[in-house]
Amino acid sequence: MKFFMLCAFIFMTSNANALDLDKHEILFSDSAQNQKLTLHNKQQHDVQIFLKIQTLTMNEKLRLIPNNSGQYSLKNWLDFPEFLIVPAGGSKEIILNLKEGLSGSKSYISHLILEVIAPQTLRYQMGIPVRYVPHKSYSARLGAASIVDKELILNLSKKNVDAYEEYWLEIGSDDCFEKPVSGLKLKLYPGVSDAVKAVPVGHLFLKEYGVYHVTLRKKKNGNIVHRSVTNLPDSKNKKLRCANELAHFRSSFFLHF
Repeated sequence: MKFFMLCAFIFMTSNANALDLDKHEILFSDSAQNQKLTLHNKQQHDVQIFLKIQTLTMNEKLRLIPNNSGQYSLKNWLDFPEFLIVPAGGSKEIILNLKEGLSGSKSYISHLILEVIAPQTLRYQMGIPVRYVPHKSYSARLGAASIVDKELILNLSKKNVDAYEEYWLEIGSDDCFEKPVSGLKLKLYPGVSDAVKAVPVGHLFLKEYGVYHVTLRKKKNGNIVHRSVTNLPDSKNKKLRCANELAHFRSSFFLHF
């Protein structure tokens, strides 16, 4: 089965989710070699859980494809139980251990998949991202931008190919780019150097085209990493007017890709 989500995800064939997790991501580093994940069973029946690692690789169009044998996979670097039973109404703690020998400047990312089997509910799967990040890196740069077939096409390059990097990408007009009218979260997996991000114009709340400032910000503190100025004219060649304050935009209009 394929899993095409960048964050914690759940595939269910029933609206009865029997299991709660105490976190949405498991993060390893050189100073954090062991991590815990607590599972809580909300049902009145015991729940059986099978665990495995699923790895996704990001291609040049920033789409995720299964690749368990990839060089950035954690499949062979983690020790964890492959089966457990969580009692009715109880909790169970899973300990994940990072094997020795994983170090350096390379990032690794996979998903821990839990296949949940519970009486009176259908079988379903849920997953949580598992990452090894040796350091925070912000090496991406914006290239040319254009609109093709009602999509905003952004060309990106990442100097540190082995790094996992997260950004905010904002779009504002020439006269008030500090108050962007749209934006999205951008994740660049290990193995990505040059990439193309295509975003439907309708998803960006853009009503008129003109001169844009496309800004790449660090996800952690919002500092600007790179800003690209691009001219995207339509037949009227009007400038984009700022319709929203920055604070309102950040709380309401970020898209998840």
